[in-house]
Amino acid sequence: MSSVFPSNWLAQSAGILAGSCVLLASFDVFYFLRVASFRISSLFQSPMTPADEGSILSFCGPNDIDIYLHMNNSRYMREMDFGRYDFYFRSGLAKYIGEHRNLTVVQHAALIRYRRSIDFLMRFHLKTKLIWFDERALYFEQRFISKHDGFVRAVALCKNTFVNSEDMIKVMTEHFNIPLPICPPYLESFIKSNEESSLALKEEMLQLS
Repeated sequence: MSSVFPSNWLAQSAGILAGSCVLLASFDVFYFLRVASFRISSLFQSPMTPADEGSILSFCGPNDIDIYLHMNNSRYMREMDFGRYDFYFRSGLAKYIGEHRNLTVVQHAALIRYRRSIDFLMRFHLKTKLIWFDERALYFEQRFISKHDGFVRAVALCKNTFVNSEDMIKVMTEHFNIPLPICPPYLESFIKSNEESSLALKEEMLQLS
């Protein structure tokens, strides 16, 4: 009786398995899959403006924990990426970027304060809000809020710089009809700290040259 499987099915299966392992080991496949999932889900969610607050629901999984069964510090930053992707997709900012091919956006600076740990399997909301903008950048506040008690587990500030873009104040106020908000004092301190750090590094380079 002939087999229902091809004669080389075992070798083919092993090749597929090996290729999958190499792919998973070489690339953060799940990162790109999650970005794609947010892009697709944005097509079915109600639209928002850059003045609105974005929110995604997530949880601390096995790939997120450290030796203490808490969310690894680096995973907070990774999760914040997803929160901003969701915000960009749903608010129309991603569409604006796509319409300007020479424009790129970079994460220029970030500051995070941990208030209480996110434990294994804990569900949480990640809130993303645009709190200010200047000629070159958008400034976001992102909050990790545990679902079961509403406690702010961590809070972060992020600066997204737009490269090869026109004045972002003009873009936000005229294209998106968002009035320029008042810069909060804690954000002013964040910006000043970054400027002082940049100046110190420039002075250090001058001394070495």
